[in-house]
Amino acid sequence: MPRKIRGKKFDQCEIRLVIEGVTFEGCHFVNCRFIANRWKEIKFANCRFERCHFFNLHIYGCDFVDCRFELIGISPESLALESVSIAPLKLVSALQPNLRELPDNKDPVVESLLFASTRAKVVGALHQAVVQSGNLANSLDGYRAVVTCTLKASVAQKGLRFDESKQAFVARGRIVHVACSLLDRIELVLIYVTGWLTDWGKSLGRAILFMLCVFVFFSLVYYFASIERVIVWDPDHAAKCIAMSFDISVVAGYTAHRKPDSSSFSLEVFKLVHLLLGVFWYSLVVSVAAKRTMQ
Repeated sequence: MPRKIRGKKFDQCEIRLVIEGVTFEGCHFVNCRFIANRWKEIKFANCRFERCHFFNLHIYGCDFVDCRFELIGISPESLALESVSIAPLKLVSALQPNLRELPDNKDPVVESLLFASTRAKVVGALHQAVVQSGNLANSLDGYRAVVTCTLKASVAQKGLRFDESKQAFVARGRIVHVACSLLDRIELVLIYVTGWLTDWGKSLGRAILFMLCVFVFFSLVYYFASIERVIVWDPDHAAKCIAMSFDISVVAGYTAHRKPDSSSFSLEVFKLVHLLLGVFWYSLVVSVAAKRTMQ
């Protein structure tokens, strides 16, 4: 077999390969079934995998450089991945259930919900392999995929129930599904918010900007909520409000500024919300700093 295969198109092929040290460059795989493949130190560069499915796949020390994936299926059974360099999010976003060839007795909704657990298993194996490759950016993306796919699998699982009469899973009603998975959905939203603020562990720039906005906003709230004449600028009072906002933002002086007897209830609520935002910000900074320090 040649050591480099360039610009080839494989259409509707059943591929069984046990290969080592081969490079595929600019190749296009369409509607291919990869069965019992063993790849070692293989490089795929600028390749495209479209509507392909992988069964019993073993990959060791392989690189996927600038590859595209569309409508990919991977069976988690007999899946072995070790030290794989790949952009995890590209592959995860392409993982889809095969709903086009379902038997008549299969419900597409049920199969889609069941596939969420399959995706989570594949992503877990993929993340471990990416971490072994030593690529920090891909490792962080892999961790993001694991967290989100695991929560999505939990949400999907709450939409199923086992029907004893049919001896199979059936889908719950939409309202029941939402009610049963509400906590998981809330957690998923929080994960996406914190992920966006920290660029999924890659940067603290957005988190710092977020806290600066919180600091300025609550400085203005405290100033205008406690000054008697809004049209008059009071530098001394403004300095006190800025100091109060700073103290609460860094979760250092909330108790010193909490005075329910001398201020309105609404202002105390603002202080409490401010404190919670400060705690939230601290949790972001500490977790990201610790992860980046230990890696």
